[in-house]
Amino acid sequence: MTSRLRTAHQFHPVVAYGDAVGNDCFELQRMFWASDVRSDLFAWEAKPEVRALVRDWRDLQRLPDDALLLIHHSMGNDVLSEVAKLPQKKAIVYHNITPAEYFSGLNDHAKRYSELGRAQLKELASVAEFGFADSEFNRQELEAAGLKKTAVVPILYDWEQFDVTPDPDVAHRLADERTAILVVGQILPQKAVHDVIAAFARYRRTDPGAHLYLVGSTAMSADYLGRLQEQVRDAHLTKNVTFTGSVNTEQLVAYYRGATALLTLSDHEGFCVPLLEAMRSDLPIVANAAGAIPETLGDAGILLADKSPDAVADALERAVGDQRLREELVARGRRRLEDFSRERVRERLRDALALGGYELPEERKKNVVVLSSDQRCGIHHYSLGVCDGLRKRGHHVTFVGVRHLDTADLEKKLRYIRDDVDTILIEHEAGIFRDVPFVDALFRLRRRGFPIVLSMHELEPEKFHHYRRLSSALHYRPRYRGWLEALRTPWVALRMSDWFIRYRTVLALMGGIPERLVVHSRRSARWLELLTRR
Repeated sequence: MTSRLRTAHQFHPVVAYGDAVGNDCFELQRMFWASDVRSDLFAWEAKPEVRALVRDWRDLQRLPDDALLLIHHSMGNDVLSEVAKLPQKKAIVYHNITPAEYFSGLNDHAKRYSELGRAQLKELASVAEFGFADSEFNRQELEAAGLKKTAVVPILYDWEQFDVTPDPDVAHRLADERTAILVVGQILPQKAVHDVIAAFARYRRTDPGAHLYLVGSTAMSADYLGRLQEQVRDAHLTKNVTFTGSVNTEQLVAYYRGATALLTLSDHEGFCVPLLEAMRSDLPIVANAAGAIPETLGDAGILLADKSPDAVADALERAVGDQRLREELVARGRRRLEDFSRERVRERLRDALALGGYELPEERKKNVVVLSSDQRCGIHHYSLGVCDGLRKRGHHVTFVGVRHLDTADLEKKLRYIRDDVDTILIEHEAGIFRDVPFVDALFRLRRRGFPIVLSMHELEPEKFHHYRRLSSALHYRPRYRGWLEALRTPWVALRMSDWFIRYRTVLALMGGIPERLVVHSRRSARWLELLTRR
């Protein structure tokens, strides 16, 4: 018997933009919210680009005991044991952990946390009700850790972020290449980049104009990068191999679209997102049959049981030179990509949640009102961008613009809002609404039963009218002599108290009435917590 899922909060130790696990967190959150399931993200560390979207992990203690908490696990972390002790119902989302031996002699820190992560997986399995992994390979590890109820739910990918204009400089550079072999992933031993270089050296015997692009971060490469560069020099490939380091999305897309084939010879992969990106880019794939690669790739590429230089070179020759095979691999890739569509992943997620007795509600498109400035300014254009993003996701959106500091116009626009609206999103910054009329408007919207999301831009005390009056009163200067000034002092103190109470009341109401508050910087978040106690 299943019950309707109402909350599915998520925790991952580190959440970052562009990271495969971080992206999966956000895409799951998007899917949950579309089904009217509350899903907040919690992290021990949130990178700057996503900090405004992620709550501190200590806030998990405030969740009700019957809330469902999805714990994403991909590496050991010092706070995971504390999270495991929380009273909420738990499920594991397992993304695999790179075995510690790959870090031996290279990165002692990563080696220690890899070992810790494996131990913590068993600890989490002992307290979780169920779990799911993004591949069968990972699911088997989850099951081996002691969790009985397990399922496979592939990683969700937001192709809207991938379908961007390619970086022109990278595109121009690759346009001049006869053959561009692409490798995407961090420069680490488990990615077997040393095998890639050896195989590429062998391949160039039949294609001397080929160029190898190694696209990925070298931040954790340590001595491994130096060994690879020495290998490149010894093979006389300095002009034919490029280590790009980290790249942005536009550059990554340009590499995919300009390359001739994708090559991956990894010894360990829990899923391998670059395979999907290559399929999306109509790029033929040559891959080593290790870890989860065979199940992710399916029949959409050339799968290698032997990754000796001769075998890899032979496969590359076919993928590059056989036009009929290239077209067939591209067509297979397009078909294979359908297995990772949003609709199919949602079906797998629904089945996985059923293991824990939860029913995932059907997605419902919402009727949203975005309320903000009607003047051509930064927040106005930002609000229109929010409207466009919501419409792309299928929601019906109405933008309501209000003249700055015009209480009568605000009251008139509020009367136009229909009763069938699901949510009101208010994009607010100083100078748009007067403080007291705005709080009154929040009260009236709440009385009509509208859930309110208040998005606060530039939340600093000096932006508020009552604070400025208080600040002015605090600049007390004696004006009279003797007993006259003594009589004036209590009046000044009374004014200060009055403005402080008004200021604090406005902030408390502004923070307490909306269903949800959103800020856009760490500084604003600190003020929000201080002034509203939220």
